[in-house]
Amino acid sequence: MDAAAEVFRTSLTEEQQDDFRAKCKTYVRLYVFLAQIVPFVNPYLERLYLFLNHLQNKLGKQRDEDLAQGILDNIDMDSYRLQKEGEFNIQLQQGDELKPIPTDMRGGAAEPEMEYLSNIVKAFNDRFGTQFTNEDKVKK
Repeated sequence: MDAAAEVFRTSLTEEQQDDFRAKCKTYVRLYVFLAQIVPFVNPYLERLYLFLNHLQNKLGKQRDEDLAQGILDNIDMDSYRLQKEGEFNIQLQQGDELKPIPTDMRGGAAEPEMEYLSNIVKAFNDRFGTQFTNEDKVKK
């Protein structure tokens, strides 16, 4: 595993690394899904699944920018209340037929929605109210 991970890190460009991660993830997901339906008797495919499944963990995930960094340090919640908003009866209906599992797991990362924390807090307070009492204080 270490040798394969080292080749991955040193010999592949960043684009090739992303492509390999996507293909590796696709194979592992499809194998797990198909193994539940179809009995496999090919030892090579089973070994490849085991190898790629463990190799994924060794390679690590692609580093994304952590947009939540420091937010919890800047929020001081001293009050919290659970409140039932309603009770609903949900009826399931027949929908369209299921689409097949996509074999190409590479999707473009969506641009994160950015908003000021003050606007988020205001929207939250407008929706759920802020009439807190001493009973709503967080007990430490």
